[in-house]
Amino acid sequence: MREESGLTQRELAEIMDEHRSFVWKCESGERRLDAVELVRWCLACGADSGAAFAQIRKNVKSAKRTI
Repeated sequence: MREESGLTQRELAEIMDEHRSFVWKCESGERRLDAVELVRWCLACGADSGAAFAQIRKNVKSAKRTI
């Protein structure tokens, strides 16, 4: 999403008022976004948060937590 919007990690972090390491950790899978952070991420990238949630829901196989 970030790359499609043409933003660097640093630019996205600045828009979100976060550190660049926050963006890197999220993109590398080291850290998960909560729902509010995902909406902020989408807004920063000019993306539809509803579509992002729909894609997540489509990719989730079950309600059980996976390790």
